[in-house]
Amino acid sequence: MLVPEAQGSALLGLIAPSSLLVDDPASRSQRSVLLVPDAHRSVLLRAVAGHGAVVGPTRPWLEVRAPTSGRAGR
Repeated sequence: MLVPEAQGSALLGLIAPSSLLVDDPASRSQRSVLLVPDAHRSVLLRAVAGHGAVVGPTRPWLEVRAPTSGRAGR
């Protein structure tokens, strides 16, 4: 999911402890990526409600890939 950069650490504490928070200091989007393993989507959506997070589709860990260069800014 994409989360506001300023809220990444706080949201990390609300969801699965095995989640990964990825910041890109060179990014102009002011967003971080939060990878959350094995979370029920409905529980995840409730946990991040009101925090400006954008939750993408669920994917098995082995199918997760980095976006192609043109796709990340859309």
